[in-house]
Amino acid sequence: MTALTIAINLIDRVWTTLCRPLVMLLNVVFRPDPMDGSIGTWKVFAWLLVNCAGLILALRVVDPGVRSVLIGLFLLVHILVILGSLRVMSEEKKVLEGSLAPDQMTFSVYDAVNSIPLLSASIAFYVLGLPALIGVIEEAGIAQILSRRPAIGFPYAANLACVLNEMPAVGAILHAAANLTGLSPNLNADIVYTGLVGNFVRLVIVATVGFVIVRAIVLRLQQASHRLAILNSVEQRHGHWDLVHNRLLRLPHKLADRLRHLATSQTDGSMRQRIETILSRLTHPHKRGAPTAGMA
Repeated sequence: MTALTIAINLIDRVWTTLCRPLVMLLNVVFRPDPMDGSIGTWKVFAWLLVNCAGLILALRVVDPGVRSVLIGLFLLVHILVILGSLRVMSEEKKVLEGSLAPDQMTFSVYDAVNSIPLLSASIAFYVLGLPALIGVIEEAGIAQILSRRPAIGFPYAANLACVLNEMPAVGAILHAAANLTGLSPNLNADIVYTGLVGNFVRLVIVATVGFVIVRAIVLRLQQASHRLAILNSVEQRHGHWDLVHNRLLRLPHKLADRLRHLATSQTDGSMRQRIETILSRLTHPHKRGAPTAGMA
């Protein structure tokens, strides 16, 4: 076993250890539907309200040191949600590709952490919370993170521009907008991190916003494309039904409707039975599809 393999295995274990408690807790709180992993709309709205209230209360704490710790914990929760979802999506991608057996997945595709509304909310809260943390740390005199920032309205907007600048596609759009509106001819030149703490914060932003969040978004799009490709190949008789049975772990409603339509249009009884078997398995998942242990 090489040093690289050992390092990868260690990172994998740490990743799992950090995410598992939160994955199990969110399953208990949200109780995702064991049939498709969906979460009630009212629960999503309640989650949004609780997080907004928590962030506002943290920002109103008088002691700047305590305020920065509370905001840091707030961001930690949301980056762990994103990392948990990224873990599920990474393994689901391997299952779709056929390089991982479904029963070897660490978590389940039906876990609450893999819900699109929760993932989207955590991405938004994390990206919007980082500029607030930068401002609080500098205001408290704990450290100077930025020695120069864009002259865009108020300080929070300038800090937000610094965070968004580290996202590949968003950064390019931000540069173009700042240039066209005359706010900044060169946004990169207006953003300067200073000192050990400042550059460490930039590395954290690049690792989380520039890599983890972008990777999560790309994986979600890849999964949708891969599922669609599998079903298209089956519809056109280029694919094998075992491919669908072994690799698809869940099926969005629109794609399920396509399979049902395909089943009703079949004149071959054995083919229709195969389609119905696939639909039955995806609509009523067995143990390997149930949310991760910890959900009542």
